[in-house]
Amino acid sequence: MPAATEKDPLAALDDLDDPIDDVEQEKVIAELQRRNAKSHYSYRVLLIVLHAVVLVLYLSPFPAYIAGTHSRTHHTLFMQSSYSVGTENDLTYIPAFPIYCLLFAYYFGIIFLSVRETLFAMDIIKPTPMAFPAQPHQFGTAPNFLVPFLRDMRINKSTGNRADVPTSQPLSAYVAPRVLYLGFLWILTWPIPLLTFGSGAFEDSLWWSFMFFVMSIHVFAEHTIHKTERETVGLNGLKYAFKSA
Repeated sequence: MPAATEKDPLAALDDLDDPIDDVEQEKVIAELQRRNAKSHYSYRVLLIVLHAVVLVLYLSPFPAYIAGTHSRTHHTLFMQSSYSVGTENDLTYIPAFPIYCLLFAYYFGIIFLSVRETLFAMDIIKPTPMAFPAQPHQFGTAPNFLVPFLRDMRINKSTGNRADVPTSQPLSAYVAPRVLYLGFLWILTWPIPLLTFGSGAFEDSLWWSFMFFVMSIHVFAEHTIHKTERETVGLNGLKYAFKSA
């Protein structure tokens, strides 16, 4: 029977011809969980760094706006009928800085909520204690007013002709609740790039798409982390299922 060394418990898996006992199995599972936790912590630190980079990127135009040296200090609108011919007097100038501040505040809120959820997953932020009988929800740091909406998100599933099986299931039954909350934040990054692209401001659309790309990476990473953790827990369940058999 292969024996795992003290330095590397996974050495017991080098020879799969002979089964390993329960003690070795527990050591292997514990080592896998420890390594996964370490790598997941590193990945989440990188996610926070990505959000910080995007935040600094969106803060970079502020000095130019304040000094009045930015290339786009105003947005120009021509609010006339399409068949009319106008002059410069018919143009409407809207200051760009207040609009940029509004969009920045919107994205700052998404960054704040995403980083807060990541810190919660890293056990840096602790859950708020709740008095009995209130219980914390499963959606991480999602605001309480958003929890009913996340719980009511459902997906239709084909069940054939069976009338005893509901055709609509909660989406949280297929996606981890925390990942579902991050997915909701990811959807919130869609409107600004789409609206700016639809208005013909293609460069601005690309500028505001950086947050969309970062949130896409964030959701994919958290989904992968959750899948890995679930598979590791499943190994422990298989061990006890084998013993009961």
